[in-house]
Amino acid sequence: MNLFSTSNVPDGTYAVSIPLPGTYYLVTVHGLGYDQTSEHLTLNVMVDDTNLPYLALESLAPISGGFLVASYSLRNREDRRLVSSLVKASPNFGPGQGEDDDRILNIAKDLRQNLGFKFEPLKLQYVSWVKLGGVRAYPSDQCLLGLKGSLQGYVVLPASLRGKLEPSEWKPLIASSLIHSFQPELRRRQLFVNRLWKSTVATVIAALGILIGFTVFVFPVENPERFLLSQLPFALIPVWILVVFVARKVNLILRKYFLEADTIAAKILGKDLMIQTLKKIDSMNLTDVEERKKEKPTIWKRAGVLPWPSITLRIQQLENRSD
Repeated sequence: MNLFSTSNVPDGTYAVSIPLPGTYYLVTVHGLGYDQTSEHLTLNVMVDDTNLPYLALESLAPISGGFLVASYSLRNREDRRLVSSLVKASPNFGPGQGEDDDRILNIAKDLRQNLGFKFEPLKLQYVSWVKLGGVRAYPSDQCLLGLKGSLQGYVVLPASLRGKLEPSEWKPLIASSLIHSFQPELRRRQLFVNRLWKSTVATVIAALGILIGFTVFVFPVENPERFLLSQLPFALIPVWILVVFVARKVNLILRKYFLEADTIAAKILGKDLMIQTLKKIDSMNLTDVEERKKEKPTIWKRAGVLPWPSITLRIQQLENRSD
């Protein structure tokens, strides 16, 4: 309950500003002692227009906060379900072991040396899923690198292909991955894109903070700290939407760099070996590979956009390339 008090109100109109929503009571006392006389009193309550933006935003704050909490909870539950499904589909994950895996690791070390990169592969690791804006199936047509520092790390391979390719058939995939990660020009362009999207998001967050601060300055409220705190969940929604869609656009750009790495690897190793390996993987009808073959290059997708090009696009690019 809130109570405003005043005394010695002169005849005429008396106005008071109520800064916050709530329940208010009007108590009037006329005269002194026990000799009280009746008096006609007219009460008019009006909403000051300058308070309407605050009232609207504060009413949306609980809704936006609930939306963020519900989205986070649902996403975590979906991620746990997906991890369980992916591990069940490809249970042979874990570190490389055995003669074939030793040969694959030696191929990676030889390629690193021939390409002139300083990266030192320490061991193989087979995985079923990867964390990228949520849990994703590990791309079955890709070899990725798990960096441990700047000069060494792991060669990460899809568990779905463990034991299904000859050691020599891994060579073009590993070469493409090394080139994608360490070829100077490709590396420079990827760093530029990543820095650009991070600075864009930071700029928008700063602009949003300035806008809220300017609003409070132009339309002052009784308790600006309470107002700003109540609007934090509401302000996070547009920032979250922006981050999602900018990241999707960045991933579409990064697909081109994977394709360029394929082209460079084909020039070094010969495109026939890479096409042969990719077509063999394609013939296995793996779930994630088939799903990416159906994707359209657009950011307007509920499931998000991955940075890896489809195997169909990779094969077509290499087949269309003239030696």
